[in-house]
Amino acid sequence: LNHTYQTSLVSFVAQLYATMSGTTSPSGPARLSVTERCMTLVDALTYDTYCTVSRGMFEKDKRTFAFLIASRVAIVKGDIADSQWQYFLRGARGVVLPNATDPPAEWISDAVWEDIEFLREVKGFPPVSSAIAANIDDWKELWDDPSMALPPVEYRLMSTFQKLMFLRTFKPEAAFKVATQFTDDQLGTRFVRSPEFNLGSCFERSSPTTPVVLILSEGTDPTSMFEEFATKSGYGNKRHMLSLGQGQGPKAEKLVTEAVRTGHWVYLQNCHVYSAWMPALEELVESLPEMRPHADFRLWLTTLPVTSFPIAVLQLSVKVTKEPPAGLKANFSDTVASLAQSALWTAVSPAKRDNWHRMLFSMSLFHASVLQRRRFGPLGWNTPYEWNSGDLNASVKALRGFVEDSPTGAELPWTSLHYLIGSINYGGRVTDQWDTRCLESRVQPFLSENALRPGHSFSVDGSYKVPTKPFPTPADALKYIEEQVPAQDTPALFGLHDNAELAYQAQLSTFLLQSVVSVQPRASTSAGGGQRNESLDAIADLLIRLPEPIDRTAAHPTTYEYGADGTMTPLSAVALQEVERFNATLSTIRGTLEELQLCLTGVTAISDALETALDDINKGKVPEAWIRVSYASTRGLSAWFVDFGQRIEFFRDWNEGGAPPSFWLGGFVFPQGFLTAVLQTYSRQHRVALDGIGWKAVVSADFDRFDNALEWLPDGVYVYGLSVEGARWDVEGRCMAEQLPRQVSSKMPIVALIPISSTKDTPAPTNTYECPTYKSSTRRGTLSTTGISTNFIVSLELDCGSGTPDLWIGRGAALIASPTD
Repeated sequence: LNHTYQTSLVSFVAQLYATMSGTTSPSGPARLSVTERCMTLVDALTYDTYCTVSRGMFEKDKRTFAFLIASRVAIVKGDIADSQWQYFLRGARGVVLPNATDPPAEWISDAVWEDIEFLREVKGFPPVSSAIAANIDDWKELWDDPSMALPPVEYRLMSTFQKLMFLRTFKPEAAFKVATQFTDDQLGTRFVRSPEFNLGSCFERSSPTTPVVLILSEGTDPTSMFEEFATKSGYGNKRHMLSLGQGQGPKAEKLVTEAVRTGHWVYLQNCHVYSAWMPALEELVESLPEMRPHADFRLWLTTLPVTSFPIAVLQLSVKVTKEPPAGLKANFSDTVASLAQSALWTAVSPAKRDNWHRMLFSMSLFHASVLQRRRFGPLGWNTPYEWNSGDLNASVKALRGFVEDSPTGAELPWTSLHYLIGSINYGGRVTDQWDTRCLESRVQPFLSENALRPGHSFSVDGSYKVPTKPFPTPADALKYIEEQVPAQDTPALFGLHDNAELAYQAQLSTFLLQSVVSVQPRASTSAGGGQRNESLDAIADLLIRLPEPIDRTAAHPTTYEYGADGTMTPLSAVALQEVERFNATLSTIRGTLEELQLCLTGVTAISDALETALDDINKGKVPEAWIRVSYASTRGLSAWFVDFGQRIEFFRDWNEGGAPPSFWLGGFVFPQGFLTAVLQTYSRQHRVALDGIGWKAVVSADFDRFDNALEWLPDGVYVYGLSVEGARWDVEGRCMAEQLPRQVSSKMPIVALIPISSTKDTPAPTNTYECPTYKSSTRRGTLSTTGISTNFIVSLELDCGSGTPDLWIGRGAALIASPTD
């Protein structure tokens, strides 16, 4: 999960002895038997190990670690059969049962139904697929609301882990909550709570030869906490601190050597910036036992989680992580507290101070909101940026200059502030053009005349308001936050729909499953017969389902056309490139599977690349070698294989039947090339410069690509298969509208993409939202040579309806060409 989580047997043995000596047993008549004593020690050691290890983990990984402990305990107790555990990890792995049926409803995709049907093969699992087919309405209610009071009886009879197995496929966003419940059921509530950041407990676990490593995240610095702890422990004058950097190695070694003799503490900051000295640090730590240090000596180290930090030091040390406060309220309070402790709190004249405090309040809330918006994944920001207190302080100082230079009662130059703070101070870190637009939009509500009006709400639900009374002291500001700001974050403050919380839960579930799968032992061809046979069966099934290559000799006469100049037409060239790419991918997949069959039957030896591919297949993942020659995807193997087969058939139909009346935009490996080809066709026909052509999007009322009602387009193409995130399309109103409850995404009707020349005298669109279209719901890609993300396809002007462009910007509204099932 992380390089810094590594530990050693020596550390565990020390943990065992500490637990045994610290776990007492009653004496007298109530004295425990040997069996009872062992059980007491096992429980104590389990919890102590959880606390010790998770204290050195980042928050996102602690629930995963607790779940791994709980699941292992359940497996040892026999509560989870091996077949159930394997299904939880990998689903059906693309295996289709001989008597498979079609999904009983349109809202269940083929890939999801394959996984559900495969549950029939899992030992001890109730016949859920037949129950769904027989009572589809009740299961649709469960799909809409997994917390419904009276779910179907088959679901109620499942154990907690069986519910988790089912939901990881049926309703992924509900899986994380059930996984937490499973941990609670197996181990108790204390395992679902994270140990607090406590230097005292770390000190107790440390020794003169066991250093303490503080693992940091961006924007955190525990130095002040260390200084306070050292002073409280009587080492205020016996601590030595050094920030590492070029040339500081000899100074650090001298400090440690002297402190070993005198019994002082040494605090070496920022080890990550001095990677060249890390081998010397490793030698220094390993030599501590030979130096026979003073009993009071302690070595404290701080570092970001980098691979250059020595593994040996990590394995021998007591580790603890330090992260920014979790949640908007904690972050907001921490930000206000830091500003209140600085000279900025009283930086303006008394006559302007009340409004100045409101501005500080507003800026702190803005800072906390852009940080916490990251928790919603791509709906929040395409790229999770590491804004910190430096960005806030620079913005507040700039704001102070504007306030001081403005006459009392005069309106501030808000537009200039929006640009300075949103586009420069915070925007300087942003690399995605759509994140830049979102940031510039989100800063406006917090830097406006409304931010100075007592009682004004920054969110539509009224949860976050400008204080009605001034703050005489910083303590009053912190008291207001504690009493008036909601403890639970609401998506409304971030400009998001309430459904964004569902997307966040789905993100947690996906991360949990991926993390659990990533730490499983690697598969091997030397595994037992049962596992080898399972792998052979899965590979044989994939080979049976693998489509045949697309035969270019069977192409329709119009598929690969040539123009009068003897060159292939743009659309024909795109079709050829896509067909060749998919055929090459088919060849790679078939080659991998056939070679694995030979390896597993002992005919040939296995290579490292094939062993990696086998491990991926056994874990239900798409082998990286296949991804490299095809397209990026977040799907598991089962869903990916279905999607891949559908893409092959789309291009096979195009190859053998000519260009289709509408195109599946998500079926292209390189959809940008397809759209460019459409523009090139228009450019050649109308003799217009390519860079002077844009797009006009006309959304139809049809979802069926086979509908004959689609009008013929003299220019442009119809595209289908798009979905909308952050909004929905109102077919009757022909405009964007708010999502329905518990709806993270929705289908988009067929869209006509019509090239238009910017030279024509066409009126500028009014009340439209420039909606970005992405290949996948991750939205994030690498920056191409044009400075645009490789995941981005095109932006389309869509009618805002009753909303405004800023509303949909805040919602994170976007079109997705290849949505995840």
